[in-house]
Amino acid sequence: MGDILTRFVLPPRCVSLSPSGIHLAAGGDDDMIKMIDIQNKKVFKSIKCGGYVSGLDYDPDSIFLASTCADGTFTVYEISSGNAMLSKRKGCTKVDPGSPSRVVPSWHPDGGSLVAVPCHDGSIALYERLSWDVTDELSGGHESPVQLVKFSKNGLYLATTANDNTVAVWDMSDKMMIQKKVLPACACGMIWHPTENKIVFG
Repeated sequence: MGDILTRFVLPPRCVSLSPSGIHLAAGGDDDMIKMIDIQNKKVFKSIKCGGYVSGLDYDPDSIFLASTCADGTFTVYEISSGNAMLSKRKGCTKVDPGSPSRVVPSWHPDGGSLVAVPCHDGSIALYERLSWDVTDELSGGHESPVQLVKFSKNGLYLATTANDNTVAVWDMSDKMMIQKKVLPACACGMIWHPTENKIVFG
């Protein structure tokens, strides 16, 4: 059995590893996000949030942390202060708190110029770093609420999944969908290959 880094009173739902591999962010049904020093196995910061955190993602510079909650709230936190740079109700797909479904945002790997957020209307909102404005929207790929989004390691593509079991791949140069498939079941996780344009789904 591995080391226990922290505990929650209610079930934890999601974790995100910092790009350096030194820190881990964890959230769940409690009303806080815990920032953990992995080597020392200590929580160095707790960020108060609305509870029922369904997804977390560090930006590539480890300055900001994007969070999605089951009630449909999308928030970007500044990690050093714990302050919310952006908090938008109805900013992401809403899920039943008791459901195993996850809604996870994704930062672009080019220094986090954009953060992609899954939306309830089947679209994906692209927020610009620092201004926190929606600069673009990907639509037409899904007909049901989007759940998972993930940029490829080279930043050229974005993979998205929805609760109708569909998965789409978007070319980020022209913001167009280039491929769409139906999975055997709803995806609860996905990851890109570190060097190739291949995706693994769970």
